[in-house]
Amino acid sequence: MKRKRARTLQSGKESLLQSLEKLRKHAGKLPRRGETLGLVEKAAVELLGQVEEIETVLHHEKTVSHGLRESLDRFFVVHHFCDLIGRSRSMQEVLDAFLDVLQRVLPFETAAVYLHDENTREHALRVGRGLNASFQAAIQAHFDEGIIPWVISEKRATIIPDLRGLTQGSEAPARGFVIVPLVVADKEIGVVEIWQDAIPEIRGTAQLGLLELVAKQAAIAIENDQLYEELRRAHELLKQSQQQTINAEKMAAIGVLASGIAHEINNPLQVVVSRIQLLKRKVDDDKIQGSLASAEKEALRIAEIVSSVLHYGQIQTQFQWCGLNAIVGDALVLAKQKFSLQGVEIRTDFAENLPELQLNASEVEQVFLNLFENARFAMMDGGVLRIRTCLRERHVDIEVEDTGPGIAPEHLTRIFEPFFTTKGPNEGTGLGLYVCHQIMDRHQGVIRTERGPGKGARFILEFPVSRRDDEKNPDRG
Repeated sequence: MKRKRARTLQSGKESLLQSLEKLRKHAGKLPRRGETLGLVEKAAVELLGQVEEIETVLHHEKTVSHGLRESLDRFFVVHHFCDLIGRSRSMQEVLDAFLDVLQRVLPFETAAVYLHDENTREHALRVGRGLNASFQAAIQAHFDEGIIPWVISEKRATIIPDLRGLTQGSEAPARGFVIVPLVVADKEIGVVEIWQDAIPEIRGTAQLGLLELVAKQAAIAIENDQLYEELRRAHELLKQSQQQTINAEKMAAIGVLASGIAHEINNPLQVVVSRIQLLKRKVDDDKIQGSLASAEKEALRIAEIVSSVLHYGQIQTQFQWCGLNAIVGDALVLAKQKFSLQGVEIRTDFAENLPELQLNASEVEQVFLNLFENARFAMMDGGVLRIRTCLRERHVDIEVEDTGPGIAPEHLTRIFEPFFTTKGPNEGTGLGLYVCHQIMDRHQGVIRTERGPGKGARFILEFPVSRRDDEKNPDRG
């Protein structure tokens, strides 16, 4: 095509030269001036025609070249945006890349992207540049007045080049704005609003087409990211469901085994309890009486645990009004000697005047004994164990924090699974924290863990505060 236009230009040039040469030869030979003038006029007309033809060709060449350049510019912008999207790893990176490309397509002073939430049916600001309170109020007015919903329903950009020229005394933060919907097929993704003090008239231009094309690509990328996030959540729920099924099967199997063992433990345990009670009647020494009372209490607690195992799956926890500080204190008395042997310092900060709670004291004591044992194992070379209690609104909180190595991030989501343990083969069964979690569930409480301010681990337990009116129905199991 270019060669053809070049040949046309060359031909026109040669014709023009020939006409000029002809005029030169005849101008001095013809006797009458009229004939000469006629030839000149004819040659001039031919020359004008040649020039007009050349101008037409040149204009066409310029138009085609400009159109080609615009097409290439659009191609490179879209290609650059697609490349940015391909390398983005999060929604935020996609939105940042979108605004970067918008700045190239239609330079702006302020821009904001709002995404549609299908659950709340509302739009939330996700990213913005140059935003202040005045711009946000103006955009919110466009939502409230139905302008943005109308633009989204029309699925095409709306341009107001000079807003202050439409209304007298307008307090608009900038002279004009552009609203571009983010829509995929019939699904609303969101909207982007661009503000600029001097917006050019781009309606019906390739620039507007490019703006809408980039917005469409952004909407597709955002939708893909949202679909991926939904798929990830569904996969996570599936994994949790599978893990719960596995845990249930594990506990069903261990329940059968434990029931058999419990029967074997129960008989010698009854003998131990009866011998302790017999010794209590025969010994007068107060110190020995205190030791025997403590031994009897723990033996009876073992008997209660055995009884729970025998009725695995049908645990009926008996609740009574108890003071949580006293239960924690009793657990510390039992664990204190082991901590002192390892050089572990115990620091307590018990809140005063805590309300009594409906608890099974034996089970709750077992929770703290398990946590203390884990903390002791984590601080074999010494450290500090901190226990705090406090009242927060409608629940009592207890924090158990150690200065050990802490819990690895990859283990945080698994530590309450049955049989999960980081201890050696002969050091733990992996049931301690699982039992703690089960007991807290039966008390309608919560147990969670987080990394401490240093290296250590911190467990936080929340027990709900009950009214005395609930005493009529103390059994929750």
